[in-house]
Order: sequence, then structure tokens, then C-alpha cells
Amino acid sequence: MGNDKKIGGYKYDGTTLKGLGFDNNYGKPDQIFSGEWTFGAINMLQLFLNESNGYDKVKLTNDITNMRQAIEEELTTVIPINGNSVASVLYANKRYWIPFGWWSNQIPSLASTGWAALVDNLYNPLYLGGDFNTYDFV
Repeated sequence: MGNDKKIGGYKYDGTTLKGLGFDNNYGKPDQIFSGEWTFGAINMLQLFLNESNGYDKVKLTNDITNMRQAIEEELTTVIPINGNSVASVLYANKRYWIPFGWWSNQIPSLASTGWAALVDNLYNPLYLGGDFNTYDFV
């Protein structure tokens, strides 16, 4: 997993991972940071943590904590909706051409914010019932 962090990681310094981008961030001073993809990675690491078959629980927990904190510090914003101040997570930290054929923008995102609600409530949307396991229902 080290090369994955080095290539796609946001501000990865060899130890601390702050998030994921849409492209190769390695060695680039102005890196892309995706709220949606980082929350998806947190969800995956939570699954690994739960399964824990040979995974280092301390490293997994540190990555989860560091990524969630970076999202809070760098991508979370407050916007007005119907006269109320509401927290929202940006789609990305900047406008960026995503190699899959569209632009990321630094705007409040339903996808990123929805992931925040799921991750913060320890609910895995990729498993019926929200559990963090890979077992079939019986």
C-alpha cells in the first residue's frame, strides 16, 4: 500500500497520509485533494480495521484519523441553506482536470458531504445494513 499512498496520496510525507486525489500527486507541490475519494478510502480502511487479517491496526487508525482531520481542516466549509448555517464538504481543494473526463471544483458537494455523514456514523454504504465486514448475509 506504500506506493499507493506515495502516488495518489495528498500531502503524504512517508508517514502521514492526509487524503487522496484524482491523479498522481507524487512530487507535485500543488496537489489535488478529494473529499469524496478520501471518505471512500476511510470507509475501506475501516473495513480493513474490522477484518484485521494481518493489517496493522495502529497504522490503519492513524490513517483514518489523519485523513478525517485533514478533511475537517481543509475541505469543510459552512454555507447558508434556507437561512441556516450548514457544514458541507467541498468536492476538492481546487479546480482540476480529472483524467476520467471532467473537472473537479472547489464547491460544496453532496457526494463528499454524504460520505461524511456515513463515515462519521460508522455506516458502510457498500454493505447492506451498514456493517464493516465482507461476510455474506446468512
